[in-house]
Amino acid sequence: MELAGRWLDGRQSRSYPGVLRVNEAGELFRDAQGSPCGRLSELTVPARLGTMPRTLTLANGWRFECDQHERLDALANARGRKGLAWVDRLERSRHIAVVALVLVVAVFWGLYRYGVPALAAHTAQALPADLLDEASAQALRSLPFEQTELPLAQQQRIRTAFGELLRANDLPPGDFRLHLRSAPDIGPNAFALPSGDIVLLDQLVALTERDDEWLGVLAHEVVHVQGRHGLRGALQGAFGVLIMTVLTGDASAATGAVMELPRLLLERGYSRDLELEADAEGAVMMRRAGRDPLALGTLLQKLEGADNGQMPGWLRTHPVSDERVRALRAEP
Repeated sequence: MELAGRWLDGRQSRSYPGVLRVNEAGELFRDAQGSPCGRLSELTVPARLGTMPRTLTLANGWRFECDQHERLDALANARGRKGLAWVDRLERSRHIAVVALVLVVAVFWGLYRYGVPALAAHTAQALPADLLDEASAQALRSLPFEQTELPLAQQQRIRTAFGELLRANDLPPGDFRLHLRSAPDIGPNAFALPSGDIVLLDQLVALTERDDEWLGVLAHEVVHVQGRHGLRGALQGAFGVLIMTVLTGDASAATGAVMELPRLLLERGYSRDLELEADAEGAVMMRRAGRDPLALGTLLQKLEGADNGQMPGWLRTHPVSDERVRALRAEP
């Protein structure tokens, strides 16, 4: 058998055209040399990968590049080894390629849909309190808050009711810090940070007709704090960026996600399941405190009705749905 290709001596990158001959005794000859330069049993024949040239390696270090694949396959068979020929067969099969593509897409979709949320939930519970306090403090400093304009008597009533809610549910008051603030640019809103800081804005209180309505909001936010729901959402977004970083090699995207954590804590909404969980557990907390567990549903409908082309602040991160309202009404 005679193969045409290019020779490399293994010491320099320059190559030159030549032939590799194999006789019936399994001896190898380089070009027109009269003496053997090796034996077929010592020759390394790589598997075929598409139409890419293959580089054969001799025992003395010489290499031979060749793209005569039919002859190379016959040479590999003559050695009694087919190597990784199955790789080439897989590559040439369109059906297998389509199946492989579907599997890759399914794996990454499953990772993003289920793996990332599970990892975010585990990480959120494992992060140290100092880190959460710092991220929460940065988030609070970034908002255009003004001092509350609620009358002192009403401020005291809100703080007293919040303390009673915590005690009725055996929650240490020291784990939560209630901030009463005004933010006309933000509008009716309330939110919680993983550090235990809960902000209730005057604009949301102004929409309520009963104390149980704003207290239902606070109970809802307490559940978010306990489950670190906001942090889970922020981490989930960050982990999504990290997956894209692995796929694209763009490390700057991951750095940006970490730097954006305080903003994500404020702006990232909650998932449907987390909202339903906070509604249900918040209603239980209200009932334990002797309060109306349905009051939050009343406020949700009121907020939804207040949407005149510009959605109230609390709805942007706590979207109202008929499912949420029905679930609250169904509370025993």
